[in-house]
Amino acid sequence: MHKLFVNALERLRESQFDHLLRLTIAMLFFACPVFGQFDYKNQAHSPSPNSASIAKLGSTDVNLYTGVPAIVSELHSLAGRNYAIPINLFYNASGIKVQDVASNVGLGWSISTNCIVTRVVNGLPDEDPAAGYFGSDMGEKITGVLTAAEMEAISNNEKDSEPDVFYFNLNGETGKFVFDKNKNPLVLGNAGVRILNSPFKKELQVDGWIIMNASGTKFYLGSSSATIESTSSTSYFQDASKTITYDSTWYLEKIETPNNVETINFTYTSGDPISVTHYSKKMKMRNKIVNTFRREVKILWFIKIQSAGSSPTEISIVDQEFWDSNIVQTVASPKYLTAITTSDQSAYFFYKPISRPDLTNGKVMDKIEIKDYTSQLMKTFRFHMSDKIATETDPSETTASQDKHRLMLDGVDLETVAGNTKQLFRYKYNSTPLPQRNSSKTDAWGYYNNNQYGYFPDETVVDEAKSMSVDKMIAGILEEIVFASGGYKRFAYECNSYYDDYTGAPTPGGGIRVKRILEVPGLGAPKQSTYTYWPGERLRANPVYQTMIDHRQSMVSYKFGAIIPQGTAGQAIPSIPLPPHSLQNRSVGPIGTPLVPSMPYGGMVNSVAQALGNIISDLQPMTLTRYSPFVINSSTPYNNLSDSEGAYVGYGTVAVENSEGKAVYTFTDMEQFPDVSNQIRVNASFQPTAVLYSDITPFSPFTSYAAARGRVKSINYYDSSNQLVKTVNNNYTFSDITKSVPGLRCALGIVSIDGYYAYDKYYNLGRYDHISFSLLSQETTETTHTRASGTNTRVEKKSISDYYPTYPFLLANQSMENSDGSVMSTQYKYVGNKDQVSYQHQSETDAAEQLHTDGRYTVLLEQTAKRDNVAINTQKTGYKKWQVNNKTLTLPEFTYQGNGSTSKIVGQNFGYDESGNLLQTSKNNGVKTTVKWGNNQLYPTLEAVNASASEIYEEDFENALGTLGEAESGEKFHAGAYAVNFTLPNSRKYKITYWYRQDNKWLFSGNIPYTGATTLNQGDAIDNVLISPVDAVCSKKSYHPSYGLTFSASGNAVNYFTYDDLFRLRLVKDKHKDIIKQYVYNDVSTYAGEVFFNQKHVQEFRKSECTNPNYVGLVGTYTVPAGRYHSYISQEDADAKAQAEANAKGQRYVDLVGECGPHAPLITSTSEGSTYYSIAKSFDDNKRILCNIKAVCRDVDGNLYDHFFSVQFEHYETEKSGYLNLDDTSVEELYVISTTVN
Repeated sequence: MHKLFVNALERLRESQFDHLLRLTIAMLFFACPVFGQFDYKNQAHSPSPNSASIAKLGSTDVNLYTGVPAIVSELHSLAGRNYAIPINLFYNASGIKVQDVASNVGLGWSISTNCIVTRVVNGLPDEDPAAGYFGSDMGEKITGVLTAAEMEAISNNEKDSEPDVFYFNLNGETGKFVFDKNKNPLVLGNAGVRILNSPFKKELQVDGWIIMNASGTKFYLGSSSATIESTSSTSYFQDASKTITYDSTWYLEKIETPNNVETINFTYTSGDPISVTHYSKKMKMRNKIVNTFRREVKILWFIKIQSAGSSPTEISIVDQEFWDSNIVQTVASPKYLTAITTSDQSAYFFYKPISRPDLTNGKVMDKIEIKDYTSQLMKTFRFHMSDKIATETDPSETTASQDKHRLMLDGVDLETVAGNTKQLFRYKYNSTPLPQRNSSKTDAWGYYNNNQYGYFPDETVVDEAKSMSVDKMIAGILEEIVFASGGYKRFAYECNSYYDDYTGAPTPGGGIRVKRILEVPGLGAPKQSTYTYWPGERLRANPVYQTMIDHRQSMVSYKFGAIIPQGTAGQAIPSIPLPPHSLQNRSVGPIGTPLVPSMPYGGMVNSVAQALGNIISDLQPMTLTRYSPFVINSSTPYNNLSDSEGAYVGYGTVAVENSEGKAVYTFTDMEQFPDVSNQIRVNASFQPTAVLYSDITPFSPFTSYAAARGRVKSINYYDSSNQLVKTVNNNYTFSDITKSVPGLRCALGIVSIDGYYAYDKYYNLGRYDHISFSLLSQETTETTHTRASGTNTRVEKKSISDYYPTYPFLLANQSMENSDGSVMSTQYKYVGNKDQVSYQHQSETDAAEQLHTDGRYTVLLEQTAKRDNVAINTQKTGYKKWQVNNKTLTLPEFTYQGNGSTSKIVGQNFGYDESGNLLQTSKNNGVKTTVKWGNNQLYPTLEAVNASASEIYEEDFENALGTLGEAESGEKFHAGAYAVNFTLPNSRKYKITYWYRQDNKWLFSGNIPYTGATTLNQGDAIDNVLISPVDAVCSKKSYHPSYGLTFSASGNAVNYFTYDDLFRLRLVKDKHKDIIKQYVYNDVSTYAGEVFFNQKHVQEFRKSECTNPNYVGLVGTYTVPAGRYHSYISQEDADAKAQAEANAKGQRYVDLVGECGPHAPLITSTSEGSTYYSIAKSFDDNKRILCNIKAVCRDVDGNLYDHFFSVQFEHYETEKSGYLNLDDTSVEELYVISTTVN
């Protein structure tokens, strides 16, 4: 059995025979009940492949704590009105597991536009009316009283005692939540997200989800069957199966931004049913143990049998059975995104017309088309896919065709409207092929390891069979991205390592981490970053492959239990409180192999001992036949090996090094924020009898603080010479942990010894809590280190942050303490704490209340800058509820500025349109500025200073009235004469300007006085007509629906902008349309080739000048770090560049920072051709002392060189000194640097 999860008794073995005997007795008497019913019936049910890949989005960020790099391919940002939808591809570089299934964009990849709420069902769906967590009364009962029948129903997965976990991805905002017993959602860790409506409680009397973020943006999901995926999940057991059907994924339908100024719609199509099998096998067996005892038998405290004359123990496997315990999940009508539409742009998603070979009926992404608001095609992203087939299959296993295939994303092309194609990305993967999905050749974490031991390896090779393989674990993982420029990014990986409690040493395992990232641009210098990890923490959990079931002729395992005093009888579940809010001094659950406690006589154990004593106490030779408990081995771990954030291993210290130096990070980790395990045993009378460790059934989840881990505690920055240049230290604090939702697992065991002990039932109970909290940055200290002429200088800055208790995501105050003792601080007040802001007008107070009602808590209303706690500047914004046609918009009206005691209005807004665009404003000088908007009200086309909207007439013909063609700016103009009928609103003097086309050239009219209606008939076409007061200053801009800004005019400054077919700015022209700036892009897609980096080069130089004539310059080193220079030619060429730098800069560097010596005066004397140097070194009487002397010698030619001497000094009564006799007459002078006594 596996050392990580079986039994601490294995440590006691003295011989194979003794081990087997001890193990047999231990299994009979000390072990804990086994819970077969729970182990393979109460399972988590995950969502569909597309949904599951999105659930991993949270783990694809840059994360040095877990060693997982962020790999993102950015395609397009779909523009809306003050809102954007990124269309990006994310790659999960935590490794490809053998049973992973690709999303519709390829194995390991997900697309950011797959915006959903999805869930993992724990046990039964929460909403199940008969047995669900909140659909019935089970959520209430697990915190109160449970009957024996209910506990057995929980262990058999007939009652639901655990909340499902819901995950969301809402345009990049990710997180998770659970529901309590009353259907109230609890968001975990993302306090800024509120669930206004769920399909279960329907708080707003509508179907589906309505979720709002802290800025007031609302997301609507799954209001009908067109945007809901329903999953049927069938679990297979030894002689039965069970199917549950539930809504698993709800897709995003629309986004509404604050004030409803933008609505973004998502549409989907439904596909044919898809099914995925999650493979697992079970084997049930037991051992028959036969032993003949010829001599003395004793029953001891541990019930250990000592037998000096016994025959060899005969052990054989009997009653062996095998079966598939798979889970098959079928999505009846999977959803595929077809379009996203904003006010500005739209994206259309197309799928290949063939079925996926790796997922029958599944769709494969073919292309994404981007169009502007006029429905004109802007660009197309084309996806290139390939099918990888497993070359290694198990002939003894029946493998479905789809499980032999892997869908791989090979690249993405960008196709322009001009018909050009650019290879935007090309992806290269590790060439080791993955086996079929039902392969047994996996390690404990599901990665490929090519072990040859099958699904159920013998106990003697379990460690080897389930260990990670450095070469195989990276099978199929992304290793290189080639960019359009020909540059590339390359990734190298290695095994994670963790601290093994069993061996007391770092051990490889727990997945994959990044080792090195090489970035080679098409132009410019390449960059290589190397990652070094200090030994990782303990595993989140040790894999458990074996459980036991009750058996009439044996007692089931009683291990892993620390005996506790008998409790009071009753049916209430023993209270397991939440850990204290302060994580200091709290009880934690260790993860590792626990020690087996001593067992007192009494109760069940004493009865069993007496029974055996009665059988064999006659001391006569006898044969004892016993059976071990039935055990059920699983080909996959019974327990979850990751923490609640999906990590197997975390690192407290990580170094990132490149050619410029290195940064050493430390993180909050398991030592600081451990998880808490709460598992106990109660007997049939509901009396607590033992506290259980975490790696035993029912394998309850931990009360987890994983979200608090991986935060940066400190960063030490070093330059390329390894000199410390900057340190950053962070301290954190918890927000109040005020809300939690409990879960309970239960497992039933039956204990019996046939004929000697009655049946007895025991229950293992695991209580855990989902906790909502935030870990907030409280204090940051930044220290800058400088070194000059051998002197180190430190400059320290400290910032302290405070937060609002009700809204811990809102920063209340931030102060900065400088090295001179002065303190600068800024205080922030938001809509979330609106009552702390005072206003001059009731309309402002009403508007702040409306913002709060709308959930826009993060809107900043006021901020005050202070010096030494004295206010020096205050800025405040007063909002107003504007009535625009049939819409009410809550937008800014006044801007205030003051010194803390007094304030004044420095700006005022006078109006907005229905889209929330500002129409008129003024600064503190009172002059009004009017803004006009065009291009579907998306862009400001005119800005007029010292003019109101009624005093401006502007027509650019970019509407239905215009004629499409070569306009002066924009896309349209007016053909022929144009009649202007603008009535002057007042007595101010006005002017008119316009452009007219003559002889195929656009000419400017100049400023013409305007007194009334007129007809513009110069040339054959008119464009950009503008009437304004003569003393107004107007600025004009034109836009192309696809490219953006094409024309800008302000006074005499006139510019035209042209773009290439990739929407990149190409030319800037002046008013004469002469080119004044040109942009050239590197579109050469030639592969950059292999790059070589220099090795670390260290070269010695001697400081050349010392101000003290009795001192000499010492040798110093100049270091060129590895990776500073590169070459596309050879390694030697790169090393030569490093050598050249050392030659050029080394002497100057050592002269600047080097030191002079010696630290004692030179003493010389000569006698008979030898040179004697007196070494002033005291020592005790009557002793010989051996000294090591470091010295600098100068030869007769004046050259300096270092030399080391080892000299034995005799005792001299008077001088108390020794002499160094140098027969080498070439030594002209000797400078003693140091002496060390051996």
